[in-house]
Amino acid sequence: LRLTRGGCRCTGMLEAKRENQWRPICWESVSVGDLEWICQQLECGPPTSEPLELIIPGGREPQSQARRCSSPPQCQWELENCTEHVIVACREPVKTTPKPPPAPPTSTPEPTGPPRLRLVDGNFSCSGFLELHKQGLWGAVAGIPHSWTHLVTLICQELRCGTAGSSHGEPEPGIHLPVRWEAVDSCGSRSLLDCFNRSSSRGKRPAFITCSG
Repeated sequence: LRLTRGGCRCTGMLEAKRENQWRPICWESVSVGDLEWICQQLECGPPTSEPLELIIPGGREPQSQARRCSSPPQCQWELENCTEHVIVACREPVKTTPKPPPAPPTSTPEPTGPPRLRLVDGNFSCSGFLELHKQGLWGAVAGIPHSWTHLVTLICQELRCGTAGSSHGEPEPGIHLPVRWEAVDSCGSRSLLDCFNRSSSRGKRPAFITCSG
């Protein structure tokens, strides 16, 4: 089915295609009850009025023989001599604006997991800037006082990098994570990874540790 000569896709003379030929539909073969189905087939909105009648002036035969629906809505189109063709007016389909895709996350969240330490950007695998993952957040650890050698030794043992370590000879900091953690000297009997608290990065340099390996 299609609508022609109406100036828009959903209004005009109703035609049906059969045997590769488009032919107009006789007015008498379309009832008000058929309009809803016709508009749906045309992917238009609901009908706006009753089927309108187009009369060929002077009773002349149309240029192409019209068709008649013998059993709507599953029509068996039959050729028919008629001078009254049907015009159908459907509403234009409602345009729906697709939902915008969700905004990508500004950063990739770090997978949660147990607290853990690591050394990065050092001369070998057992030296580098000390970073801690805790509470779902990676961050650099603030510089550790040189006198806290026992704490540095515990860190090296935790990283399986020997039993001795040093925080001396810190290089100029390069690109590293912001300082988010600082060591606490009096840890008591707590786990090593409990010896770090949240810290402000203002005025603090990251700790650089070298273990014996």
